[in-house]
Amino acid sequence: MIYRKIVWGCTLLMVVLGVFTPVRADTRRVLVLNSFHEGYHWTDRIMQGVMSGLGDEDNVEVFVNYMDAKRCSDDSYYEHLAHLYFHKYTRLSFDAIISTDDPALDFLLAKREELFPGVPVVFCGINDFHPERIIKQTGITGVHEDNDIPGTVELMLRLHPRTTDIMVISDATVSGDYLRKKIERAESGFTGKVKFNYLTNLSLPELKEKLVHLSPTSLVLWSIYLRTPEGTSISCEESVAFVAQNSLRPVYCVWDVVGQGVVGGKITSPNYQGEMAAKRVLQVLDGERPEDIPISGSPTVHQFDYQVLKDFGISIKSLPDNSILLNQPYSAYAEHKLLVWLTSGFVLVLVFIILMLFLDIQKRRQAERALLESEEQLRQAEKMSALGQLAGGIAHDFNNQLAGVVGYADLLILDLEDQELISFAEGIKKSALRSAELTAQLLAFSRRGKYLAVPLDVHVVLNEVVSILERSIDKRIKLKLLLKAGYPIIKGDPTQLQNALFNVALNARDAMPDGGEILLETRAVELDQSFCDKHGFGISSGQYINISIADTGCGMDRETQQHIFEPFFTTKAVGKGTGMGLASVYGTVKNHQGAIRVCSEPERGTTIQIYLPVADDVLNLSANNESSEEPVRGSGHILLVDDEAVVRDMESGILRSLGYTVTVCSNGRDAVEYYRKSWKEVDLVLLDMVMSDLNGKETFVALRAINSDVRVILSSGYSINGDAQKILNEGVKAFLGKPYGRTELSAVVARVLAES
Repeated sequence: MIYRKIVWGCTLLMVVLGVFTPVRADTRRVLVLNSFHEGYHWTDRIMQGVMSGLGDEDNVEVFVNYMDAKRCSDDSYYEHLAHLYFHKYTRLSFDAIISTDDPALDFLLAKREELFPGVPVVFCGINDFHPERIIKQTGITGVHEDNDIPGTVELMLRLHPRTTDIMVISDATVSGDYLRKKIERAESGFTGKVKFNYLTNLSLPELKEKLVHLSPTSLVLWSIYLRTPEGTSISCEESVAFVAQNSLRPVYCVWDVVGQGVVGGKITSPNYQGEMAAKRVLQVLDGERPEDIPISGSPTVHQFDYQVLKDFGISIKSLPDNSILLNQPYSAYAEHKLLVWLTSGFVLVLVFIILMLFLDIQKRRQAERALLESEEQLRQAEKMSALGQLAGGIAHDFNNQLAGVVGYADLLILDLEDQELISFAEGIKKSALRSAELTAQLLAFSRRGKYLAVPLDVHVVLNEVVSILERSIDKRIKLKLLLKAGYPIIKGDPTQLQNALFNVALNARDAMPDGGEILLETRAVELDQSFCDKHGFGISSGQYINISIADTGCGMDRETQQHIFEPFFTTKAVGKGTGMGLASVYGTVKNHQGAIRVCSEPERGTTIQIYLPVADDVLNLSANNESSEEPVRGSGHILLVDDEAVVRDMESGILRSLGYTVTVCSNGRDAVEYYRKSWKEVDLVLLDMVMSDLNGKETFVALRAINSDVRVILSSGYSINGDAQKILNEGVKAFLGKPYGRTELSAVVARVLAES
């Protein structure tokens, strides 16, 4: 009696809650009909994918049913299920149905019009799908299983080239029979390479006996084993773990069971299938006809267990690109990342401070009278001496600190086993040694240390400066680079010169807090002695490279201009500048036997002019080289495809200078569209291999579909291997490895255009 009252009370409560629970008017109902039972590995993973694919769709109500066909699957059982579902859902209408695996789809094909007339069906997890299976049905689409058996076997043989036998483990279920037949069909592709042996429908003791006596040249392929010959069901996790624990040889798989002791494989993921099915359902709910959504195979991915790879001595570098690694241990670098970055940052801050404090001091402005000029020169010499003494003391203490950094880095290298961490320690050591070199260069300012004088391309230095500025300045400031000097080679110190140009550019940046433009320009000039004397440069006449850095900022008055190169002079607020930036620039230019001048007016911007002498001895050597390898000029229309703006500008400039007409595309998709419209006008395509939209291979295939005789030169920062070699074999005319010069580019283009 009490039990009946409780039951009636609960029923009444549920009715009341159902009455007062708000239901959105636009709610759409989706029925998920699973072939197997809840708790079955494959089914649970599909359901995870389904729910992930439906995402945050709060107006979709999901109903889930499990047919339990692994345990019972006769016709009478299916008839009882049909009566149950008719009774259960007779007052509900569904907007779409997701069926998982074959029994559920077969059930719906037979009973849909009786139970769910006209409701669209999206299937997934279907074995050996053929379109004839649904030829008389409408409103059906989905995702079928697409196991890549050959891909997995090829992977096994690549990782274990001495393999002679592959032991295939399967059961006698429908899925087991299907997979065995599929593997048998794939055997023909490996004739003479490896022998397939089938361990089908063995009891657990029999299977263990086979596994423990495998030869050293055997591998194991777990296809599926979920039911013993006695009819006992075992879970996927238990089966895979049993095989892996009893096999002395590596075990591979074609299903998503990595993490239970197998090495891995090219697997079919139930999560992906469920997610793809859910996304197709959303398309149907949004109004698309199922017939318009193509049926496709499920994707496969390379997935491996890091610990099992390590146990069998399989190198991670030998795995295919984009492989997924499970059970990978945490990196010690990740655990101590803050310490590593703090140490590196400390070194960089110290280097920056020293660079700002102890670079060359500029001479004070020349006096109008000889006496004032002499006094100025004397004071400047005294400052140089004082700064040299200070630099020597600081360098001594700083080198002590660097010695500690180098020493601790060496200790880390000795103690660490992880190669990645060793490389980080070596990087710290190299940075510290580089800092020691910079300290020695600072001493050169006062003639108390070494000064590096090597052939140096000013244009390369400017490009490096611009590259750094692009990542560090306000986006409202536009950078413009004009390299007009025909021969930009000097002798000097690349580090000192780069820092000097960078300091000038930073001052230009600070003069434009609201944005503006910085123009960096080079020209070849010849200075006569009268010009040098007029401006007090203190240099001899001759050929120079003029580096001009101009901004559109606030400018300076005359009084400020007279002091900007003095040490510790600054117009910035306290704590915003040391006053050593332009002083160090002046010292660097003087060390390079050059001159510097400033032109500025308030509210009209500032221009800094730097003059550096051309390296005559290097000039003669370069001229001889150029005369022996002249670039090949030509004519024709070239389509240039590259997603790096710097590369596009460089290559198009070279090609146009050689006489070619150039059309530039920043990605493969735009290139294909342009070529489709204008392919008859294009003589040659210069194509980058690695691009974010369509890559080089995909773009080449699309171009060849438009014109089978398309002439393509492939360009890449990688060597000729892998995908690049495949494309060359498919008809690409030539390969250019980056970086390459004007002469090399012109020769390859001319050769390809000359071919019939």
